[in-house]
Amino acid sequence: MSVSLAIESLPAFRRPAKFGGTGKDPIWQIDDKNIMGDLQAVQDTPTHVSILPRVTMSLERYEIALANTQNDWERVD
Repeated sequence: MSVSLAIESLPAFRRPAKFGGTGKDPIWQIDDKNIMGDLQAVQDTPTHVSILPRVTMSLERYEIALANTQNDWERVD
């Protein structure tokens, strides 16, 4: 899963008008302390993080691990 560290780093088509973009979808955030267990957050550029499986696993297990974070995400308004 791809995550930006700052709203300003998102391309215009991903940012809602409220944040100076043209995107139609909301922006969500999660506290990195909630990325645990089967998942790890890896900062791969100064402005980008990938949420990856901690170990080799099936796609189904990875999708379940991501789904288990659903209640930890907060909409940015």
